[in-house]
Amino acid sequence: MVALAADDLRAARQALPSLCGRDPANLDAGEMARAVIESVAENTSDAVVAPLLWGAVAGWPGLLAYRAINTLDAMVGYRSPRYLRFGWASARLDDVANWIPARVTAALTIACAPLVPVPVPVGPEWPVVPPPAASAQSPTAEGRFGNGRSAAALRAVTRYGNCHPSPNAGRCEAAFAGALGLRLGGTNVYGGIAEARPGLGEGRAPEPDDIRRAIRLSQVVTISATALAVILALGRPSRVPKSLGTADEEPDQPDDERCDGYPPQHVQRESCAGDDEDDQQCQQHEQHFLGLLLNLPTYKYPRARR
Repeated sequence: MVALAADDLRAARQALPSLCGRDPANLDAGEMARAVIESVAENTSDAVVAPLLWGAVAGWPGLLAYRAINTLDAMVGYRSPRYLRFGWASARLDDVANWIPARVTAALTIACAPLVPVPVPVGPEWPVVPPPAASAQSPTAEGRFGNGRSAAALRAVTRYGNCHPSPNAGRCEAAFAGALGLRLGGTNVYGGIAEARPGLGEGRAPEPDDIRRAIRLSQVVTISATALAVILALGRPSRVPKSLGTADEEPDQPDDERCDGYPPQHVQRESCAGDDEDDQQCQQHEQHFLGLLLNLPTYKYPRARR
């Protein structure tokens, strides 16, 4: 962004591959600004919202599993001859893992769109359109924050979200395009191969100054996603083992009856006739088996009962 603001296209082309995989050799300032804004929109979902949601819902295992899937997709999930037969599995798995987070990102972008400042029109490429007359049905837009940006973002998602080759990135990029009043999409070059993508949004072409607004929108969405993740984490039932309970907790009281029909240990059973004789017979059998095992010299076999 600094290089584009200084009109240093050479430095900007050298820094662009760190954000996206398209070829920056023939890109002008506007195309590089579009590439940065599209990368910010997609990474807001992949690198911020999705890890927060997976961590809030599934804890550390879910967070680590998602990051592993997303990293594999970033490394080998390309439609190139080298990775076509190997990276398709990680790419499809990444689409599944990001299906819900991408739509949550689009919803948060729609909700946070009014918090992004609207640029002041400057130059002949910014046509000045007089605002409509004030009425009860159509209030005028006042202040430095746009009015109706949420409606524009929602309209962009519903109209253009399905046009993107990716089932998830199209929602995020269309939401950013509508919230910022831009038109994203177009022809991208990857490894010398041109790929034409449909336009997203109904606004003007991006400019370098719009990158700052996209970053501001990403920051607001990040704060909203963090609050949502905290709410989900607090509502998730905790799984604390009984052995980790506090010392103040009283031990479980034994039931009044055991499952085998006998009274519990803390209840004394009434003595019955023949109990002493049974106990004596049990002791004799115990001595018999102990003698066989230990081969005691003083052992005496019990006399048979007649």
